[in-house]
Amino acid sequence: MDLKDLVNAHKALITERLDPDFGLLDELIVSRSLTIPEVSEVKAVPYSYGRSGKLLEYVFERDIYEAFLNALRDTQQTHLANYILSNGGIY
Repeated sequence: MDLKDLVNAHKALITERLDPDFGLLDELIVSRSLTIPEVSEVKAVPYSYGRSGKLLEYVFERDIYEAFLNALRDTQQTHLANYILSNGGIY
């Protein structure tokens, strides 16, 4: 499975557990994976779950899976990156 397939396979869990509000969006701006207007659109969504879903839409639209994993690692969400990379623990 490629990275896109791995993220897609675990999209529901990622959306539920992702914390987009404390540095993740900033990391994606710094890496030039997302633009400031895109991040503003994510931040405009009223609930954390909705923001996570909107962020994942951009991950798929922009094909920024590697940058997304790096941002997870850089914002102490390594557990999600590991879960994705290990295919939910199913090697």
